[in-house]
Amino acid sequence: HGTEFLNGRCPNCNSLPRTRFFAFCIKSYYKDNSSILHISPNQSEYNFIKNQLNIGKYDRLDKRKFAHINLVRDLVDNLNITNSYKFIFIWHVLEHIEEDITALENLFSSLKPDGKLIASVPIYPAGNPFTIENKNINKEEYETVHGHPDHVRSCGDDYKLRFEKVGFINIATIKVENLPKDQIKQYGLSTDHMAWICEKPNKL
Repeated sequence: HGTEFLNGRCPNCNSLPRTRFFAFCIKSYYKDNSSILHISPNQSEYNFIKNQLNIGKYDRLDKRKFAHINLVRDLVDNLNITNSYKFIFIWHVLEHIEEDITALENLFSSLKPDGKLIASVPIYPAGNPFTIENKNINKEEYETVHGHPDHVRSCGDDYKLRFEKVGFINIATIKVENLPKDQIKQYGLSTDHMAWICEKPNKL
């Protein structure tokens, strides 16, 4: 990591605050030699997992084919994967998916009992308490309404309820603003970001 961040980017690796927060959360909760399903990882996330973690099975899923993706599937289709992974990582992806509950149901099914989903979505606008979603909004309006041309909703703090809806328990919320100030400075984190650690029950 660099010590001075330029417009949020690390001068050494060019990473963004959300990617450094990803690394922070994964290092805090991941257990060595575990099986991982990583949803739509960007190159920086992929490089971090490969270079920094002691991993077991590591699958990368995206509906588009990239060099670092080995499972080309749409998350809202039947993945035909059941009880297969100890960890699933999905970082700033769900806000792009209209049928996000279906996607979460598929991820829930893919986890082993006691497995963990580590997830984050952007909160927009900053501090937004309630998720805003309107199926009648045209795609041309997404950037004005949701802050990004490809975001189908404005996520709020209550997004965690969607994890509960599909069956996750013991959902822990990690807010950057609540972390020690020295850690925020060290990692160059944005206080607008938050993540959830969600657990699949051992007995359903």
